[in-house]
Amino acid sequence: MSIGVSAFCKCYGLESVKISENISSINSSVFQECSALKSIEIPNQVTSVGYSAFYGCSGLKTVDIPNNVITIEDKAFQKCSYLTSVKIGNGVTTIGDVVFEGCSELESVIIGNSVVSIGWEAFSGCSKLTSVSFNCKDIGNWFQGMASIKEVLFSDDVKTIGTSAFNQCTGLTSVYIPNSIISIGESAFSSCTGLASVYIPNSITTLGESSFKGCTNLTAIDIPNSIITIGAKAFSGCIGLTSIEIPNSITVIERELFEGCTSLSSVLFPQGVTSIGDYAFFECTSLTSIVIPSSVTFIGSQTFYGCDLSSVTTLSITPPEIYSSTFDNNTYNNATLYIPRDGISNYYRNGNWNKFINIESFVNGEAYIEIDTSNFPDDNFRTYLLNQTYGEDGVITKSEINEITYIDVANSNITSLQGLKHFIFLKTLDCHNNDIGFVSAEQI
Repeated sequence: MSIGVSAFCKCYGLESVKISENISSINSSVFQECSALKSIEIPNQVTSVGYSAFYGCSGLKTVDIPNNVITIEDKAFQKCSYLTSVKIGNGVTTIGDVVFEGCSELESVIIGNSVVSIGWEAFSGCSKLTSVSFNCKDIGNWFQGMASIKEVLFSDDVKTIGTSAFNQCTGLTSVYIPNSIISIGESAFSSCTGLASVYIPNSITTLGESSFKGCTNLTAIDIPNSIITIGAKAFSGCIGLTSIEIPNSITVIERELFEGCTSLSSVLFPQGVTSIGDYAFFECTSLTSIVIPSSVTFIGSQTFYGCDLSSVTTLSITPPEIYSSTFDNNTYNNATLYIPRDGISNYYRNGNWNKFINIESFVNGEAYIEIDTSNFPDDNFRTYLLNQTYGEDGVITKSEINEITYIDVANSNITSLQGLKHFIFLKTLDCHNNDIGFVSAEQI
């Protein structure tokens, strides 16, 4: 059974209605503009609420849609201007166009776990809507641009946050994502300029393109190792972000990922990353140093252009492929490029890497001193150092120097101890029976 179309339309004095248990549908415009209607009890047998069924019922304050309702048609509760809360039952799959449009006092909505579609501007003009609770599996772009929303709550039934779901929800300040959710879609939280805190669980495998782009108030974010893909521009324009640790699960850093993050001063790349895309760190003006893992084989165009880099360290003996525009002239002219000792010739022969004016090398990630004639001109002193365990490879690293507290060069026919100054932790020196004479500060 059903209530006929427009049966009680414009019954301005009607204040309350109890619908019979025999009724299975509420047809179009049944209670339209019943402006005095303050309460409605919809029985469990009802499966649909029709077009404009409660349109303009300005006296309604709360609505509880039972679980048997499957469809709420267009305009069903449009312009219910005093409606403050809505609970949508777990049976509802479809909410039509402008269903709650103009409900200017609506503050909270609970979305049932079967909703798959919410129509065009369903909540348009709900300027006081601050809290939305989701129980549905997939969340669409139903609330994008709603600046009034300050809180979104997700039950364990939610699996995905879809494209543009909360795009431009500038009132959001924090979001806690439960570990039932596996993906965050493109632009899901883009331009949420008030968003300062986000918890991402280790159930998430994908962050979509531009997912947090333009979240200017976001200062830190912990990206779990469960994430395999971070889309291009995901954190572009997050000008408050100060540090980032890219998880070990990421192998490709997409284009413009952190472009324009002007406060970003610390980036940790994991071993395993193979490429860093175009403009990935473009104009990250607070970034002063980077360490590029040996797994990286490609760095894109203008990737670090506009960064104020003073130090660039690359751990690969084989230079990664870069463009002349990967770094800007300020970096090429003023930053120091640190490269592995065994890769010196490879970098000097590379037409882009050799644009760096200042190039220094290291061994095992450390600065070192060559055991050569420029540092240790005395042949016998040099031979002594080369015969030590720490000098077998022809260099002495910083950590090795830190461990050297005793040197015994007695009876070694040494005439000069020049270079001794490098051993800053030396406690004991035995140099008797050598033709050294007076050891001056200039000599050592």
